[in-house]
This record gives sequence, structure tokens and C-alpha cells, in this order.
Amino acid sequence: MQKVLAGLISVFFFLSGCSVKSTPPVDEYTIILNDLSKSNIKSTKCHKSVLKILAPFGAQEYATSDLNYVVLPNEQNRYNLSIWSNSLSSTLYKEITKSIKQSTLFESVINYASVAKSDYILEIEINDFKQYFLKDLKHSYVVVDLTFTLIEQKHFRVVAQREFMKKIKTKSLDAKGGVEALNNAFKDVTTEMISWLEEVCQ
Repeated sequence: MQKVLAGLISVFFFLSGCSVKSTPPVDEYTIILNDLSKSNIKSTKCHKSVLKILAPFGAQEYATSDLNYVVLPNEQNRYNLSIWSNSLSSTLYKEITKSIKQSTLFESVINYASVAKSDYILEIEINDFKQYFLKDLKHSYVVVDLTFTLIEQKHFRVVAQREFMKKIKTKSLDAKGGVEALNNAFKDVTTEMISWLEEVCQ
């Protein structure tokens, strides 16, 4: 009886050992704007104004940490072992807010949750922000497409609206290459957006 019991215990531990598999590590990525080129912004009508930046809106996928890609023409997937460290929309919001503050275009730049009064509101729409693979899976590129709308708070009047889109080839056919290209494209879009705001404020 003891031999049978010992044998059953051995089999149990053997099967348990086989069922335990090591989980591959998950790579986390983020978007960071470093060394954003600064233009010599002169005094404008916005210098004494307060800007409130609203939270970005767009497809539900941008409110998650999923790192998605598309195999053309229309097959959408997500990387299993690569994710955003935070939701993409919250990361873009943080970086856009930071870049506008650094531009010193406005007297103050406040968060969407602030109860303080503002002179202008900036809406951000995420139209596209992902990596694309050609059908042969031998080439890929990224697309960053954002629309910005500046609104006068007092009368809720649209002052100006502009869509910015950048398409950049990736250096490698993986999540790392995609994120690197997305970061570069986002930097270009943000730089152009700051220049556009400066023109609007003239």
C-alpha cells in the first residue's frame, strides 16, 4: 500500500512539474518627447491666456495598454509580449501638455480636470497611432495622425483646426522598431502642432 501511495505521489509531482511553464517576460514601451526643438516664440495674444487641454479621444483601443499593429489590408492584431506602460491616450496627453507648457505660448496650461477658468480649450483626436505591415511581412511603417481643435471658451467658437499626419518606415520588423518610429513621428507631429498654435495666436 505504501509503495502504491508513494508511486501516486511521484506521478503527481511529475505531472505538476510538467504543467508549470515559465512565462516569457513582457516588454513595456512608452512615448517620450526628448530634445523637442524650440522655436523663438515672440509675444502673441495667447501669452496672457489660459489654455485647458482636454483628454484625447478616439477609438477604444487607444484607451488601453495594448500595442496593436495591422497586417494590410485590414487584419488587426496586438503584440502578445509587448505593451504600452500606460494607456496610449494618457501618455500622449502627458507629452502634448508638457510640450505646450515648454513652448510658453500661453500664460498657463491647465489639466482637463481643473476647475479653473480658461480662455481657450484644446481638443485632441487620435485618428491613427499604430504600426502597419505589408502583406508579405517584409516591410513595415507607422502612421501617427492627430487632429487638434482650438476653441474659444467664452463663446465655444472654433478658432482653428488642423490635422497632422506622419508616416515613417520602421528600422526593424518588431514592436521595438514600431515604437521607435512612432516616437519619431509623434515628435514631428507635436513640433508642427506647436508651430501651428503659434501662427493661430498671432
